[in-house]
Amino acid sequence: MAKNITFQSFIKKSNSTKISAIAFLEQYREWLVSNNIKKVNETLSKLDDDKISPDSALMEIRKAVFAYMMKKNDEKLEQQSNYSKSSKKFSAVIIDSTSKPVFEINRNNDKVPLNKSFDMPQDAERWVDRKLFDNANCIGIIECNNVHYSTINRIDSIARVLKPGRTISCKTVGKKQDSLSFLNHSKNYKTNFFL
Repeated sequence: MAKNITFQSFIKKSNSTKISAIAFLEQYREWLVSNNIKKVNETLSKLDDDKISPDSALMEIRKAVFAYMMKKNDEKLEQQSNYSKSSKKFSAVIIDSTSKPVFEINRNNDKVPLNKSFDMPQDAERWVDRKLFDNANCIGIIECNNVHYSTINRIDSIARVLKPGRTISCKTVGKKQDSLSFLNHSKNYKTNFFL
């Protein structure tokens, strides 16, 4: 039995085999049977009954192994995506003055509650700020693993959304003079005016 072989290495070896198809299949037969792939087992039984040629059997087995490998990779990616979705520990919800969740209408004209999960608290605060900007008489609550993290009111969120960024309105840099003169010597200056 071939040891330390993966699906990818099997496909690679089957594409560049220097031995006959029947010898290659006999070499890896135990490994193929041990993986219990239905299509491969059917093809091997056809080969044993001489209903298919070794070359076409190798081609069918190669396709079946590739399809099985892709299926396993898709399952693994789906598990990882499910894990990453459930690992978000910060949740934010918008509630009204009576502590009831606020709903919005999505593209399909369905009422959906304003709540969302996040990995980072900053992302949750930014989302709450944007949602509170549009909804009057509401507050935002952020929780970390179902424990209260912070409460954001509408006035604070509007102030953060409308806060002007730091911009430089005037930038003056002095020029160095290499010539001698009777004027006072001055140093280079850099002046910044912030709004």
